[in-house]
Amino acid sequence: MLSLWNGFDDLLRFDDVFRGMAPRAAKGEVEFVPAVDIKEDESGYQITAELAGMRVEDVNVEVDGNVLTISGERSFEKKDDKEGYHRVERRYGSFSRRFFLPDSVDGSKIDAGMRDGLLRITVPKAEATKARKIAVRAPD
Repeated sequence: MLSLWNGFDDLLRFDDVFRGMAPRAAKGEVEFVPAVDIKEDESGYQITAELAGMRVEDVNVEVDGNVLTISGERSFEKKDDKEGYHRVERRYGSFSRRFFLPDSVDGSKIDAGMRDGLLRITVPKAEATKARKIAVRAPD
């Protein structure tokens, strides 16, 4: 079975190493990098990104060749000490996540939707790559 990870394991591990080392934002905070889950089944891939507090218009999903890019910006509402804030732990800022897609997907049918802070992207496999049952005939 072809997998979204074939041939890209080292690159994805490299990406994960640097996720926690994003450039520093104001006040020494690490910038926002959304967590992503990727699931594969016989029909394709389901990519789910956590984008709590973001609106649909703040998110961009693009496919260029075999690279799927999720990008956007989660805005920080300026809070000053007068409002009683002692700590701000939520991350914010611009982000961009890229994923290499296998040749076995149909990029023209990728679909994305967002609900309850979760972006769900469906990447279907091309018809030619889906498993199909072959009927066995008896000899004539």
